[in-house]
Order: sequence, then C-alpha cells, then structure tokens
Amino acid sequence: MRRILLFVSFVMLTGMLYAQPGQNKINVLVSIKCTNAPQFSIWNDTIREGEMYSMRATNLASPYNVAQSLYNSMVGSYFMFEDGCIDTNIQVRITFSNVNCSNGLFVPANALSLFFSWRIEVFTFDGIDPLPSPFTFNSPNKFKLVIKKSGLFNAFVQQSGLNPAALLAFAYLQGTGTFDLTGITTENFSDSIRVRISHFSDVVGSTQQGLVGVNEVLSGIPENFALEQNYPNPFNPSTRIQYSVPERSEVSLTVYDIMGVEVASLVDEVKEAGNYETGFDASGLPSGMYLYKLRAGNVVLSKKMLLVK
Repeated sequence: MRRILLFVSFVMLTGMLYAQPGQNKINVLVSIKCTNAPQFSIWNDTIREGEMYSMRATNLASPYNVAQSLYNSMVGSYFMFEDGCIDTNIQVRITFSNVNCSNGLFVPANALSLFFSWRIEVFTFDGIDPLPSPFTFNSPNKFKLVIKKSGLFNAFVQQSGLNPAALLAFAYLQGTGTFDLTGITTENFSDSIRVRISHFSDVVGSTQQGLVGVNEVLSGIPENFALEQNYPNPFNPSTRIQYSVPERSEVSLTVYDIMGVEVASLVDEVKEAGNYETGFDASGLPSGMYLYKLRAGNVVLSKKMLLVK
C-alpha cells in the first residue's frame, strides 16, 4: 500500500510540474507614444512563458486620454509567449506607436489606415542592454496575440476609417514604409483575430487589401486533406492559397524556389478541422516558378505557381 501511495504521489507531482508554465520570465512594459508628445508608461508586469496575459482596462492621462478609445479597443484581448519560445529571461517593451494625439488614431503607414501599430523592443531582463533586432523566437514557438472583436474594437476600427466586417491582417512595417508578412500568420474568426508572430520589430494591422497574408477560416468541415491551385496564377505580386484539413493537425505551408530553397513560411501551427485560405506576397522575390508545399498529419501535397513581374 505504501508503494502504491508513493507511486500515486509521484505521478501527481509529475503532472503538476508538467502543468506549470515555462521557467523563463518576461518583464512586459506597455506604453504609448504620440507623434507630438513624450512616451508615456501605462503598465508593467512580469509573466512567464505559456501564461495568457489579458490587456486590462485603465484610464490614460492627458494628453494621451484622446487615445482612450484606441487603448480600449484592446481591453480583454490577450497575448502569450508560447512555452519554449525563449532561452532566457527578457524584458519586452510594447509601445502603441505613431499615435496622433490630436485625434487618437494611428498615423497611416504607406498611405494605409491602421487599427493597430506596436513597436516591440527586447532587452535583457534588467532592461539595461538591448538584444538584437529583430528578436526571433525558437521555432516553431511564437508570440501569440488574440484580439477580441468587442464592440469597442469594432468601433475603433470604424473610427480609423476601416470596415470592421472586412478581413483584417497583420504585417511587419519595414523602415522603407513597406510591409512584410514573412513570419506572421493571421486568422479571422467571428469573435476574434488570432495572430502568431515569429519575431519582434514593428507590427501593424489593417485590412487584407493593404496587408496580404490573412488566413481566413472558410465554412464546412472537409472530408480529405487538400491543397488548391493558387489564385490568381500567374500572379504579381500577391496571390491566395486555399487548403483543407479534415482533422486537428500540425500544419505547415511553405514556399520554395525552383532550386528547392525555402523563401517563405506561410503557416506553421496546429489547425482545427476546416477549410482555410492564406495569402502570399512575393514583392521581394524575382519572377519565376515557385513550389508551395502543404504538410499536415502524414500527408504532403504540393503545387506550382508562377510569379510574373
């Protein structure tokens, strides 16, 4: 009996240990930066890998209170550093950047209206030394952001001049003012937008017309794994790809050049059963034939597509 009790205690203790979030700590500082005012700190907390952290309500001080609706649009949303994404304790500084404090909206990027603009910088945990930028997570683990499509969020999207019913997408904002979707996947659901980010730099959000690369969940549950021909094809510079997953699976969708060199990772995560659509932006690639390959479960499917500039 004693041996049985010891064994049961060991199993329970092991389960508790494995249920704990990752050991690495992340000190998160959230602030807002207006184009015509100094940076203002909103809150500061420490979390661990694997913990979900919700954006809590707070009142912004003047002159930042003009951006209260901007901040409120994120209240109730949450983010997570997936367990295993980092190797050490870090400090992450998240800034609501490029805010016009005369109207509380984000300044457009490349003439494109935005509902989201974060500058994300990474430092040593003590906040003294900056870490290399962009800061890349341990693949396949990423930073996950889930934005609730609350009434406040939809109102701010509309206030920003965008349609809250449109498909929304996220991208990295480059120093040249252009957008890069490599390493970001966006999924639109009826009640939320789910984003997975492979590295940190400047991240913005707008509609799919401006930011190609959204993963739309289509209706119905498919019977088989499938990979559709991209449309349009030939394309310049963006195209869309549909694929089907009949059961919950680890899914990757990758693009290769004619020599077999990987040029883009469009999807790399667990997907529930469903039909999906994602975009591929080849702005930085030369004309030519490319191969896109879907790996899901034990299935590997591939097709060719032609980029013509």
